[in-house]
Amino acid sequence: VEMLSGIENFCFRHAIAPQTANKLQLLAEELVINIVTPQYGACVLKLSFSEKLRTYELSVSYDGENVNALECAEDDLSAMMVRNIAPEIRHSCIDGRNKITAVL
Repeated sequence: VEMLSGIENFCFRHAIAPQTANKLQLLAEELVINIVTPQYGACVLKLSFSEKLRTYELSVSYDGENVNALECAEDDLSAMMVRNIAPEIRHSCIDGRNKITAVL
């Protein structure tokens, strides 16, 4: 709930179009609640906007071996929704810290 209200506040402060705001909220919900947390527990969510590229980046970081939680998600519907919403998705792992970044 706190995570979603944080995203809602971010979208309101930056006057993000309702359709984009809904996509960002859905991405966060699916990645954090249905994909990363059930597999890895605690995670960190970050949302940013690039004025230069005019894109939003939503990233979820979690500890563990170099494993893309999206690729091995037990909830196929959530994984499909994330892939359908975000035209670009990246995974990286540095020093045991994984990060999935979805770009809108």
